[in-house]
Amino acid sequence: MKTSIVLSMLASLAAASGLPAVANAEPLSFVTGGQGGSWYGIGAGMADVFEKAGVDVSVEIGGGMSNIIAVGRGDSEIGMTNGFAVPMAAKGEAPFAEPVGGVKALGVFMLSIIQVPVLADSDVRGYEDLKGKKFCLLPLSASSTIAFQKVFAAFGMTEDDVDFSRGNLGYCVSQMKDRKVIGTSAATAMPVGSFSELAASVPVRFLDVDDAALKRIQDENPAFVRVSMPADVYRGVGETVATVGTQALLIANENLPEETAYTLVKAMAENLEETRGVHSGMEDLSVEGMAAVAGMELHPGALRYYREVGAVK
Repeated sequence: MKTSIVLSMLASLAAASGLPAVANAEPLSFVTGGQGGSWYGIGAGMADVFEKAGVDVSVEIGGGMSNIIAVGRGDSEIGMTNGFAVPMAAKGEAPFAEPVGGVKALGVFMLSIIQVPVLADSDVRGYEDLKGKKFCLLPLSASSTIAFQKVFAAFGMTEDDVDFSRGNLGYCVSQMKDRKVIGTSAATAMPVGSFSELAASVPVRFLDVDDAALKRIQDENPAFVRVSMPADVYRGVGETVATVGTQALLIANENLPEETAYTLVKAMAENLEETRGVHSGMEDLSVEGMAAVAGMELHPGALRYYREVGAVK
């Protein structure tokens, strides 16, 4: 069953914010992430910002891949996805059955980082060591799973090499705690609450992506970039982890009214302290960073705002 948080519009707060109220008879459907991950909570925090601008939003469970389809079809007005998924959707590359259109960008809201924890007392120290092991992945609708597959393939591995099970992140973490699987994966902001809980329960280590593998990944999809996960993000992980990441994007259906898109972007940009406070992965967010979308056209409403403030020419 689809879970949603329906946030009622407070007109007085909209007026106090100085932002134009946008009348939407029905709440905008905002597809985010799965339970146990970061995106669902981030979506709820963003919805608070939008609410104060007079835009009523229903925050719903989703996945980075399925969100592009939902927004493109108009089943949802706005959503979240990862930048590497954009060219895949445009080309109809698996898991997309056909090219997906009708989607524009509102902006970058953070960097999604591929994080792969494994049990520290196991013999798994690299991706190749996962061969023959039990590993829990999120559903195919989640961009985290597709991101992991891209990295996995860069090490010459296929799904036949590993005994995969699937579930939401909470399920996968529970399986690790019970030592039924050796590891799991998520592509999102750090810290991931479920991973912090995991590291507090059982010792874990995180897998590195070396430069040769990164080049192979980027040759196939240049939306991936080098990211370092600092030491001590998670309990007991005292070393820096070399991994990869991609832009996390706020997207909208191309038919979303220009004024609504403008108001959403303006609400985030002109309330940066509150926006940054939604999650630690957003603490360095800037208007220029929001506007720096790679490989996807901005929605006209978003473009208008960014031009007004000089974030784009």
